[in-house]
Amino acid sequence: MLCCANKSVALALALLAVAIPASAHAILKESVPAAHAVVSGGNVEIRLKFNSRIDAAHSRLTLAGVSGNQNLEIDKKADPELLVGQAKDVKAGEYRIQWQVLAVDGHITRGEVPFTVH
Repeated sequence: MLCCANKSVALALALLAVAIPASAHAILKESVPAAHAVVSGGNVEIRLKFNSRIDAAHSRLTLAGVSGNQNLEIDKKADPELLVGQAKDVKAGEYRIQWQVLAVDGHITRGEVPFTVH
């Protein structure tokens, strides 16, 4: 009898595990500028598209490069899978878009996108 009870509990746990959706991190799918792109200086629009919805209010976007770090204001009205910002007065040189997003499932993801301004 104990053997059957253990099998029933194991089966119930297995079914429960299948019924709970798996949580996933927000993964960067596209970026503007693209990785290793060469763009013109001045104001540079930053657009990062993720595979899932993100919480823009709790995400960060920084431009790191020859002029130091520039924390960018995030457009809170952008589509829920986009992180959008504007870098101002960007001079020629090598840069990295540094991002940190909070996915709506609660996971934090970080990354960088390198690009060059001519």
